[in-house]
Amino acid sequence: MSNYTREGFTEEHGTADKVIGSIHITCSLLGTPANLVALSYFLIGRRSQRFRNVSSVLYVLTALQDCLICLLSLNHGVTLLRGRDVWLPEFCPILHILFQMSQRMSVFLVAALSFTRTFTLLYPLRKVSKSTIPTILGTALVAMACVYVIPYCMKVTEIRYHWEDGYCWITPFPGREPAGIWIKVDTTLDSLVLAFPIIPITISCGISSYQILNTRKNTAGLTGADKATQDGLRRREQRLTLTIILVTVLYIAYNIPLFINYVLYQITLQKFTWPGPLYSSIIMRYYSWNVTALLGTALNATSNPVLYWIRFSGFRKWVIRSFRSVVPSSGSSTNQLGNSAL
Repeated sequence: MSNYTREGFTEEHGTADKVIGSIHITCSLLGTPANLVALSYFLIGRRSQRFRNVSSVLYVLTALQDCLICLLSLNHGVTLLRGRDVWLPEFCPILHILFQMSQRMSVFLVAALSFTRTFTLLYPLRKVSKSTIPTILGTALVAMACVYVIPYCMKVTEIRYHWEDGYCWITPFPGREPAGIWIKVDTTLDSLVLAFPIIPITISCGISSYQILNTRKNTAGLTGADKATQDGLRRREQRLTLTIILVTVLYIAYNIPLFINYVLYQITLQKFTWPGPLYSSIIMRYYSWNVTALLGTALNATSNPVLYWIRFSGFRKWVIRSFRSVVPSSGSSTNQLGNSAL
């Protein structure tokens, strides 16, 4: 039975739901195995380098996080294809908590990649400890678990399906006094942790871009063996830095709409009564959060393995070699058939 009976919502919007839902499912079906392959490469294909430096650790964690995000996108896509009739309602709380934590952790990981690379470029003689980043990320993970799990377990909040947004969301538990305070804190934390980190991340990306251009100028006066050595080191560092810059740019591109949405949301909370003039239209009311907060995150997670394929020649060679070891070539199959006939 169709759910498209809400005010202002027509069958045309139902078609848009099917398109968005199909993209979610595509991200899940393609992104989950792609990130599993990337994770396998970072852990097995680069066994000698997997924990050699901070960037290697962060790539492992990013592939793992992106895999989880793509997997969870399946629920979002099927729900939209079912006419916003929630799929797996009994798992609504746990799916919500997992996605919220995964989405925020992905922001931390991109920030860590960008910030540590910028620090290395600005202070080449100083190294970021490999234990520092996992410690910070572990602390953030525990903090997020406390924010989302403890209030829910204490009945301060409840997690239920919101038809307008098309996904499960956390709301104050009816009749509980602390809920109003908690929801304000949660809204502020969402803005600070999910949306506004794009500003320092963009600044860090700009500094890294400037530094690799400046490095080229600094080696221009060298000659002979020194120049060859420096050029080799410079090209390697520039390639590593450019890859991180591209990962960061990809994140920025997919999250600019979410940043704008949060700015409009904060304006609405401060100036108007919800939904106010900014969220009164059908597009903003029914699609703004689903597209910017969910679809953008899923597309970002799905795109990262494509970037790895383009930038890491070792990744391409490892995948091709692994594929050939599993799937025999047509020539070897023909030989096997010929030998069996003899």
